[in-house]
Amino acid sequence: MKQTQEEPGLVLAKTLFAFKREQELTYEFISTPLGQMLALFSRQGLCWLQFWQGEGVAKIQALASSFAISLLPQATTEGIRLTRELEQYFARKREEFTIALDLVGTPWQLKVWASLQAIPYGQTISYLQQAQDLQQRQAVRAIAQANSKNPIAILIPCHRVIRNNGELGGYYGGVERKKWLLALEQRERQE
Repeated sequence: MKQTQEEPGLVLAKTLFAFKREQELTYEFISTPLGQMLALFSRQGLCWLQFWQGEGVAKIQALASSFAISLLPQATTEGIRLTRELEQYFARKREEFTIALDLVGTPWQLKVWASLQAIPYGQTISYLQQAQDLQQRQAVRAIAQANSKNPIAILIPCHRVIRNNGELGGYYGGVERKKWLLALEQRERQE
């Protein structure tokens, strides 16, 4: 099951378009062992978290202004908490997150993303198993597509879904990051 990976700016633009209802979003860059992540927060919660691979702040601001959204670079209580929880996750001291999420997607995407959150830490399932869990056995491709549109890395753990043959499959942050995250979680289970 090959997942097509979209250019990071395009994915961010789609997220910003979905949040046109907001007048402003705040953003923060968060350093992790796997590189910098960009977090966007609405008034309701975290709406986007992805690895941000060198694209600058100017690109973020330009995208936001094209949708009449103000992006404010400020530390928020939620941002500070997210940073702390991610640090704990990468130190293998946290398996679940307490950050409020503000997801925008189709009803199908929201259902698929909710199923991702049910995958236990340290475990993987196949796309087929995810389809069976959703009682949509014939929808494996549609599920893989919805997974690839997941706006919140790690907290909505699409990295825990692998191909039926055991291969890793795609990941928005790159297959090497997916492999690293799975190894981190598996190491915790084995200790």
